[in-house]
Amino acid sequence: MLGALRFEQRRFADSATIYMRAIELVKNPTKTPKVPEADAINQILDRAAQARLLAADEETPGSTFVASAKDHRDGGVGGVMSEEIRGIRPVSVPLPIRFDTNSARLSPIGIEALNELLTAVKQQRTPEVIIVGHTDSIGSDAYNMRLSAERVKTVERALRQGGITQRIRAIAMGKREPLRLADQGSLTLADINALNRRVEWRRR
Repeated sequence: MLGALRFEQRRFADSATIYMRAIELVKNPTKTPKVPEADAINQILDRAAQARLLAADEETPGSTFVASAKDHRDGGVGGVMSEEIRGIRPVSVPLPIRFDTNSARLSPIGIEALNELLTAVKQQRTPEVIIVGHTDSIGSDAYNMRLSAERVKTVERALRQGGITQRIRAIAMGKREPLRLADQGSLTLADINALNRRVEWRRR
């Protein structure tokens, strides 16, 4: 409830932090003995990811990177990056890997988010890394496909330089696959565009 309140107040960084903490509470069977319904867990995951993306919106003054929570068991990358949450395995994780406007050059926030992804991939030892690049709906389809292709290639190169040796699949989607929003609520068009400008880490 507090995470939702902060989201409605447009305090996205605070909201993301609260939702991230909630994910770790759900993962902890000592603090949450009864497993929540899958829908409730997925709602928390969705809102946590959305709040992180909006907090990192490069076109909003005061944008910031909100790190995923630390896993309560081993201190590794947890929160929305968790490999498993009480039987639920997030297969698509939206990441605040941001770039300079109309560019494939990583922003400072984008570098922080990419470094977190690098750490998570190393910790979770995924056999394959699937990275999908998305843009907002502004501009032509051809332009956005080219831009998202350049951006995912930037991410792929950075992962390789960071020591990732397993297969990497870099997929460009342009504006063809907007983020599914169950509740647009108080989101503005600018918010929706910011949510659609994202990189997704997909797991099999």
